Amino acid sequence: MESKFAPRVLTRPFRRALDAFACSPLVRWTWGGLSESSFSGALVEFRPADGQMIDDMLIGRYVLAGRLVETGGHSPFAFEPPDLQFEEELDSFSWLRHFAASRSPEHNSFARMLVLDWITRNGRFNSTAWGHRRTALRIMNWMRHLPLVMDGATRDQARTISRALSAQIQMLRTRRGLAPDPAHNILAALALAAASLCTEAPSETIRRRLSRLMALLGAQIGRDGMHLSRNPAVQVEILTELASIRLTLSQHSEIDMPGLVPIADRMHGAIDLLTLPTGEPAFFNGAGPMPVDLVMALQAQSLAKRPQGGTVGGYARLADGRSALIADSGQIPPPGLGRSSTASALALEFVHGGDLVFGSCGPALGGGPERRLAHRLGPAFSGPTIDGISSARLPRSAGPSSGLIASGAPPEMEFSNGEPSIALTCHAFEKSAGCTLVRRLSLLADGDTLVGRDRILAAGRGVNGDRLELRFHMAPRAIVEQEADGQTVRLTMQSGTGWSFMCEGASLELEESVRQTGHFGLLPTQMIVLTAPLCADHEIAWILTRQTG
Repeated sequence: MESKFAPRVLTRPFRRALDAFACSPLVRWTWGGLSESSFSGALVEFRPADGQMIDDMLIGRYVLAGRLVETGGHSPFAFEPPDLQFEEELDSFSWLRHFAASRSPEHNSFARMLVLDWITRNGRFNSTAWGHRRTALRIMNWMRHLPLVMDGATRDQARTISRALSAQIQMLRTRRGLAPDPAHNILAALALAAASLCTEAPSETIRRRLSRLMALLGAQIGRDGMHLSRNPAVQVEILTELASIRLTLSQHSEIDMPGLVPIADRMHGAIDLLTLPTGEPAFFNGAGPMPVDLVMALQAQSLAKRPQGGTVGGYARLADGRSALIADSGQIPPPGLGRSSTASALALEFVHGGDLVFGSCGPALGGGPERRLAHRLGPAFSGPTIDGISSARLPRSAGPSSGLIASGAPPEMEFSNGEPSIALTCHAFEKSAGCTLVRRLSLLADGDTLVGRDRILAAGRGVNGDRLELRFHMAPRAIVEQEADGQTVRLTMQSGTGWSFMCEGASLELEESVRQTGHFGLLPTQMIVLTAPLCADHEIAWILTRQTG
């Protein structure tokens, strides 16, 4: 029987108390369950596999979340993880997909050994390894590759794996709806729906769990298909698991869930608009480096035709020729959904071909609390600040994972497909600095020219501040040279493509910056900083032009 512990609306302390009770020894004894013969199928796996990863793991080299750990042939679970991201990817078992294409008894045995070692070390509940997100992803990945892991297993090994999987499924049923992050409740619902599809569950049970999943999706996915956290990484994670459910469900002709396809297609469309020509979604609201092959494989699961430009979830995308940019309006997610929100109002990321030209610092993976917070604030993005102050702030006595507090009226966006251009209006500084900021961005000449105009408008009793700063964070390894006139910068990208940046209405300086990467951590780079006096009707005009010949 599924838990009734989770009413629809709970205060955070009450939810924590209920979750603590659901994980207490008084309840945990009920987490036993299905026998080893209960799992009758597997989830469909669509993500690409890399045989080199298997070879590396066999000799004790584990490259996960952009970090390398060498174990000397020992289990990776015996070592202290280098950072949280490595630990989460290791614990989720997403890397099992690399063994699927091998079909080697030796490789199957090795994968099974790792699963059994995790069970030996973490088979008893602990709040970290058995957290909602990790457990949901681990269940999904084990069920995708259960035939592989079970092939060649002894009866005792098969019973151990089945019981561990059953206990985790029952744990999610007991703690349903109690995750501190609402997005993790969707992942838990996905895992429970997957479990019902991969066991001999009655059709009515499958429909009931899918209906609960649809209710959570309906509450957290906007009409335009974007998760309300506005985090592209959260969107990709949910959609990846949803795609497996969708593919597996297509094999059950007796189960009809017509609402699932439209919401999945809208989510695919949102990610398409937020993905730059480099293959990575933009680094806003907690998103950082993502494997391009996984994003491509995910987007191949939907054939719906989508526009090259438009708006979604408070973002706007312009595309022309080989160039594309994504700008953030600065919209703050609803309470409880903004744990990774960023003060990135009017910020942009610009890509030409495979070159990132202007971007963001990224989420400082593996950094301490102060660094993680700094990477959420305005100076970490290619956008404006006033006197170094960001467009949103943390509440007092809040930690680095707390949601940001919006200031002023909601932002506005106007999109024009003809030019193409966008106008973004930020009201966040009206109370603190007495001004409204308007940024207009246009792509011209088949994407070879990006034109920007940033204007200060008086609001209320008038402007109250010293200076407006505009930052443009450049890609790592770009060669940056400031001309003698002080207002022109020459950029040479790693591909050899050259750009010229010029401005009027502001002074120009070059400063140091960083960019988060998937394999090398934070790489040093540079940024252009434009500074102008804060006064009504002042405008900063700037232009970026690709050099030809």
